[in-house]
Amino acid sequence: MDSDTMTLYVKDGLQDIIMVEVSRSATLDDLKKKLNEKEGTKYALGRYIHNGKIICGFVPLYDQGVKHGSQLFSISPIKN
Repeated sequence: MDSDTMTLYVKDGLQDIIMVEVSRSATLDDLKKKLNEKEGTKYALGRYIHNGKIICGFVPLYDQGVKHGSQLFSISPIKN
């Protein structure tokens, strides 16, 4: 693994955990793009939580405490 990349694990409810590699400077928007390429568009919406905090879209993930091997939880928007 390159020192500039980190592997993250995204869990979507009761479904499988998805492994994604992103750069240390990646934002949530970058992560969503990778997830969409890998799994489809359902990851474009919703919020992501790490250590009990909602991840901000424009701040680098690493600056929000997301490190190599971290697990994030995808929270889907409520459907009416």
